[in-house]
Amino acid sequence: MKARLTPVALLSAVALLVVVPAAVAALTVTRAELSGGQLRVEGEGAVPNATITIDGVAMGTAGSDGRFRIERSGFSSSTCKITVADGTTTTQTTLSGCTPAGPSPPPPPPPPPPPSPTAASFQGLGQLPGGVQTYAFGVSGDGKVVVGMSVQATNALRAFRWTAATGLQDLGDLGGGSAEGHAANADGSIVVGRSWDNSPGLGYHGFRWTASAGMEALPTAEGRDVSADGSVVVGGAVWTQSGGLHAPLGPCCQSAEGVSPDGGTITGWTSTANGIRAFHWTAATGVRDLGTLGGSESAGEDASLNGAVVVGQARDKGEFWRAFRWTASTGMQDLGSLGGPMARAFAVSDNGSVIVGRALTTSSSASEAAFRWTTTKKMQNLKRELLDAGLTSVQNWTLTTASRASADGTVIVGFGLNPSRQWEAFRAVLPVA
Repeated sequence: MKARLTPVALLSAVALLVVVPAAVAALTVTRAELSGGQLRVEGEGAVPNATITIDGVAMGTAGSDGRFRIERSGFSSSTCKITVADGTTTTQTTLSGCTPAGPSPPPPPPPPPPPSPTAASFQGLGQLPGGVQTYAFGVSGDGKVVVGMSVQATNALRAFRWTAATGLQDLGDLGGGSAEGHAANADGSIVVGRSWDNSPGLGYHGFRWTASAGMEALPTAEGRDVSADGSVVVGGAVWTQSGGLHAPLGPCCQSAEGVSPDGGTITGWTSTANGIRAFHWTAATGVRDLGTLGGSESAGEDASLNGAVVVGQARDKGEFWRAFRWTASTGMQDLGSLGGPMARAFAVSDNGSVIVGRALTTSSSASEAAFRWTTTKKMQNLKRELLDAGLTSVQNWTLTTASRASADGTVIVGFGLNPSRQWEAFRAVLPVA
């Protein structure tokens, strides 16, 4: 027999049906595209007024009807897929107009190992035809060009330029039959020195040589040094390519001997009320007296790249000449000795950490030896360092003078007595320890 519902039961059933809510619409993305970094996403069915997130980042709000529209510039996706959520429902969709990124590129190869230190070497530069002696006075900043002087059997002097490819080359003269090469610019394309020309007075002038123009006279007595770009030449006076000959930089009797590679600092010696003094000059500061090592005189020879370091010679309290290194913060400092009482610094590397010159090894004036000074090892006998580097070819040489060093201080040129007891220019390569 079929059961019958009472009126109360029927009403309860009806009430139950009334309180059951309609099914909630699911979050749906109706449009998703990415073009040129511009993202556009549209959808419906979100919880009314809910925050819409894309890949976990809040980017918009749904309307009261559950619809939403999001636009965002500067968006990128490597997978071209995004996850959209309203805090209750999450859905994933694919972006139209988007190109998935390819596989990750392989990692770059490891950097090459640092170059091995410059190999040590030593060589004599030989003689010009008809020559009996050679002296190296200068080297290019890159260390590839050596300049100096050859003494001929006739006693004439010849300026030379040397490279590994050409050997010694005679640079000619200004008409007087003799010339000396003193310095070269950064790449050795410009050489300066002095040449006799039979003019009244001194009978010689400074010169500036290039391969294209040959040897050209300067209005200076000498070309003692040249800037890296060849535009500034010093030698007694100062000559610049833009302004010609410049008047003395300071007091009477001044002699400019060295110029920094950047051309902004000049050093040398000048006569002051206190005697002959080394000086440091820039256009901003003018002439600055560098003092002495306790004695009566000093003279500057060379300056580092920006002029922060000056080297030369100065008398100490005993009136012995000593090699010095000067900076604004330390003042003038004695570089030490090789055992004897005197030394002279001729040149400094661009960063001021390598200095070359000559020093006595005993009290005898005949005991001159080339030296290299570094901030780590201080003053060392150059021949001893070359022998320690395994260069037996220098064994029977007497290296008396290190005249110049390359910009990095690894190439050193100078002169000494070769195994035949003949004066000969040399070029040495020695890594900086």
